[in-house]
Amino acid sequence: MNLREIEGKVEEINQFIKNELWFDFELVEYKNGNIKVLGGGTDLTTIRDNYDIEIIFKDIFFTSLKYSWQSDTNYPTLIFHGYGTPELNSKFAIEQGYHVFEFMASDHLNSRFYIGAADIDFKINSNGYLKGKKKV
Repeated sequence: MNLREIEGKVEEINQFIKNELWFDFELVEYKNGNIKVLGGGTDLTTIRDNYDIEIIFKDIFFTSLKYSWQSDTNYPTLIFHGYGTPELNSKFAIEQGYHVFEFMASDHLNSRFYIGAADIDFKINSNGYLKGKKKV
């Protein structure tokens, strides 16, 4: 996937998330080299399948994140760093073909979570249960 397509997906994710006052996230699966993160709006204590957005990072190179966190939607929640910055490249030794994604938690100064992956995809849940396709 090219950089513009990934940037577009990250922008769509952020546009969806910013409609809430805050947004809770949970890492729910790491399987076959992919990570699935689910976001549940303002309350993840409801039924496990009742998420607002599912974000899938494909072909994982590295991760540095918590199991669950909360984001302040007044700021971008997911940041795309492309092939990485010199600082991130030095810290994570990112290989060619992988991209750096950063989740910003609600305490912006101390909680930044990183995922290095080849691709990203997402599904938006339009009525409380994931339907497997994006909401338009």
